[in-house]
Amino acid sequence: MFCIQWDENTENYLRKVIDLSSGKSSGGVPSTFPSSIFEITSTFLKVGLSPEALGLEQMENVDSGILADVDDTAKSTVATNLLNLTSDPTKMITEF
Repeated sequence: MFCIQWDENTENYLRKVIDLSSGKSSGGVPSTFPSSIFEITSTFLKVGLSPEALGLEQMENVDSGILADVDDTAKSTVATNLLNLTSDPTKMITEF
């Protein structure tokens, strides 16, 4: 948990993620949950489904609280470009 003060709600959420993720309490936790939704978004965009059909109206709110990693950042860059939005990978390349 990446926070200054312990947060009971966050701990409860993480425990739920551990219990419900594909590892079934093995200790493996996806960086985005449920990862099954996150991973297929770019695939849907590649085959031409619209952002409206995917329910992406709130997409700009997704990054609040998610720690960046290169896989998620790369997938986000691909999805953003598939939406015909400008996405520059320079910061990702510099950071990772």
